[in-house]
Amino acid sequence: MRGPFWNVLWGTVTWVLPLLVGILLTVILQERIEWLMARILGRFTRRGARNVRGIWRVSYDYRTGGKKGETRVEKHLIELHQFGSRVWGRNITGAKHWYRIFGRLEREIHLTGFWENILADNIYHGTFQFLVDWEGNKMQGAWLGFNKRNEIQHGSWHWERISRATDSSSKKRATNSEAVETPAVPIQRSSKPKGS
Repeated sequence: MRGPFWNVLWGTVTWVLPLLVGILLTVILQERIEWLMARILGRFTRRGARNVRGIWRVSYDYRTGGKKGETRVEKHLIELHQFGSRVWGRNITGAKHWYRIFGRLEREIHLTGFWENILADNIYHGTFQFLVDWEGNKMQGAWLGFNKRNEIQHGSWHWERISRATDSSSKKRATNSEAVETPAVPIQRSSKPKGS
């Protein structure tokens, strides 16, 4: 037979222990939970004054072959979901590239986060920061990441929203009206120096 001390101790443990485990799991998994919420519930949340939810036409530039290589531009369509300030996205075009981005919209004008480009033979990854225009339909910024030789690269990244919806019919319309994936196109540079 247990006395009153054990009853009090057992009663305290039965409500304190789950509370501590819950707090610990929340601290450890907070970011993953927020990303999951952005992914699952992002399309159902109330739309704020400015958000980045929708389908975007994006283009970015990069150098091939390291610092002395040529600069190329690639274009894709990417869908973004948003839950509060958390943003999650992936490309909806291109069988060759599979992009994922995760970010946070700060003060409704700065989107900062990280990206991954998953290929059959490699995974490229890095960070980005964009400035969102006043109407929320364009973003311009830069990316930073690694190439195959583990050299740090950077370039510009431009976004233009073509749809605020991300449902399957909007995706189908977007992919039918846009080039699904454009091959990397070299940028032609003028051989004349400025001021000539």
